[in-house]
Amino acid sequence: MQMVDFWRLVDEARRGADGNDRLGHQIAANLRARLTASSLEEILDFQRCFSRAHCRAFQWALWAAAELMWGYTSDDTFTGFRAGLIGLGREAFERIVVDPDTLADQPLVQRIARGEIQSDVLYMEVLESVASRAYEQVTGDHEAFWDAIGRRNAPDDDEESPGERFDLNDSAEVRRRLPRMSALFRGDKTEIR
Repeated sequence: MQMVDFWRLVDEARRGADGNDRLGHQIAANLRARLTASSLEEILDFQRCFSRAHCRAFQWALWAAAELMWGYTSDDTFTGFRAGLIGLGREAFERIVVDPDTLADQPLVQRIARGEIQSDVLYMEVLESVASRAYEQVTGDHEAFWDAIGRRNAPDDDEESPGERFDLNDSAEVRRRLPRMSALFRGDKTEIR
């Protein structure tokens, strides 16, 4: 499985979800259904692709965006948020990792800002275990997935730098880096691009 196949699966799973507060669970269920019909190697490849995308979303500006939405994020919360960015699908994900402030353009994020849906809808931790659960469903063995992942031991050549670190509590710096997200979640109407 290549990244293009991974994103095709994610986009198909997303289209099969209705966008409510359980969006992550719906996407995960749709992905698991597709993966259990795949080979074990494809399930392992899916995990490799997921990990690569997840690494790409580890950026300080995205962490600041999560904090704008939620007020505070722990390491674990940010991990689930990054999974949620993957759950937005390929087009949105690629745009957001290049320019984190474009998260403000996402209809789901705009609905969160208006209070129409819970802000934790983008917390999609459940997507992190899609491959392991599909593998277990096919093999009947909970440990088999982790053993297989360990044997693969492939280097992650797509890992990217999280960019320049900055103080997430420095509201002026957060506004400078994320003006539209700041306007959306803090009501900061200063210069919006």
